[in-house]
Amino acid sequence: LSPDEGAWRLMGWAAGGFGPALVRAVRSAEGASVERLAWVLAHAVAQGGAREVPSEAAAPCADAGHGTGRDLAAAHRRCHRPPGSGTSTPAISSSVSSDARSSGARPVRPPIPGLADVQAVTSDEVLRWRDLPASLIVIGAGAIGAELAQALGRLGVAVTWVMRGPRPLRGDGAEAGETILRVASAEGVRVVTGAHDMRVEPCRSGVRVQWEGGEAEAAHLLLAAGREPNLEGLDAEAGGVELDRGGIRVDAQGRTTRARTWAIGDAVGGAHLAYQFTHVATWEGPLVAENCIAGREHVMDHAAMPRVTFTDPEVASVGLNEATALERGHDPLVHVKLVREIGKARALGVTEGLVKIVLDRATGHLLGATIVAPHAGDMLPELTMPLHDGGDLRTLLATVHPHPTLSEAVKVAVREAVARIG
Repeated sequence: LSPDEGAWRLMGWAAGGFGPALVRAVRSAEGASVERLAWVLAHAVAQGGAREVPSEAAAPCADAGHGTGRDLAAAHRRCHRPPGSGTSTPAISSSVSSDARSSGARPVRPPIPGLADVQAVTSDEVLRWRDLPASLIVIGAGAIGAELAQALGRLGVAVTWVMRGPRPLRGDGAEAGETILRVASAEGVRVVTGAHDMRVEPCRSGVRVQWEGGEAEAAHLLLAAGREPNLEGLDAEAGGVELDRGGIRVDAQGRTTRARTWAIGDAVGGAHLAYQFTHVATWEGPLVAENCIAGREHVMDHAAMPRVTFTDPEVASVGLNEATALERGHDPLVHVKLVREIGKARALGVTEGLVKIVLDRATGHLLGATIVAPHAGDMLPELTMPLHDGGDLRTLLATVHPHPTLSEAVKVAVREAVARIG
C-alpha cells in the first residue's frame, strides 16, 4: 500500500518528531488495508518509535513536523508529491531524525517588566540542571509551578512560590488549590498569593522579584507560567493554516483550515490549550489517523479527558467543576468527601486529600469530579467512565471496591452525593 497524501500529512502535522516510528510503521504495514495502516501509524505515534533510521532518502513530509522550524508552504508542496513519484519505501533523513521533537509546545514567558535584564529559566532548563541552587523564586500557579515548587523544596532548595491569584490550580477548584497551598507551606515553601504588578531586576544575590506590597530575592528565577504551541518558524499564513489563541485551529475531527492538513496534541490552539497532556495526543492519534487515512469522522470530544497534576498529594480532575456547570445551565450539587475518613488513608497516615463530586441536581448524573490524594491519577479513571454514558452512575455504584483501599473514597463520595439528591 502506497501511503497517500493524507498519510504523509498525518506524519507531518500529527506526528512531528515521531517520523522514525512512522517510517518503520509504513514498512511493516506493506500490503495492509487502509484501516490497518491507520492503526499501525497511530500506534507508532503513541509508542515513540524506532531509534535507528535509514538515511538514504527523505520522506515527502519529513520536515513539516511542528517545532522543526520549517516553512509551512514549502512543506505543503512536498506533501503533495504524488504517491510513487519518489522512493517506493519512504525513509527519514538522518538530519531530520536528529532534530526530532516529541512536544509541540514551549514554555510561556510572561510579560513581566525587567525579565530581559535577568537570566530566568523555564521548566526545560530546570530538568537539565546538574546542581541545585540554594534559593529559587517560582512564578506560576499552574501544574508546572506547583509540581516544581514542591519538588525543588523537598530537594533542599529555599523556594518562594509567587502567583497573582488567590490559589494555584484554578481549574481544579478552590478545595484542591487550598490543599496544595497548605501542604507546600507546611513543607517550608514560602507561598505568596495575590502578587500584582510584578517586576524583576538583578540584585547581588541573583534576582529580585517585586510586587505590590512585597518582594523576594533568590539565586535563580523559574518561569512556570505554562506552555504554548510551538509554531516558531512555520509561516502559517502563507500555508493557509489559521491560528486560534496561538495554536493551530482545527475542527472537531482534527482538520486544519488547509485542505487535507491535520493537527493533534500541543500544537492545537483554542479550547484545546486546556488539554496539553501526553495522554491527550496519544488518544487523538488513532482517531485522527483513521480520519486522515481512512476517511472516518471521529470527533475529538474532550468532555471526559482526565487532568492530573503530579504534586504530593496528586490532583486529578475530569469534567465540569461547579463554576463551569453553572455557566452551562446546570443546577450543580457539590459533595466533598475527606480522604482521611477512609480506613486505608488512616493506615497510611494520609491527612490531606478529598474527593469532590459534582452532580446535576435534576438528573443525579455526574458532571465532574476532583480527587486530591496519593495516586489520585490512578483513582480517577472510574470517574471518567460515567461521562461517556451521560454521567450515569449506576455501574459505579454497583461495583464493589475492595477494603481497605483508597478507591473506597470514590465509591463513598458518589454514594453520599447521590443520597443527597434523594
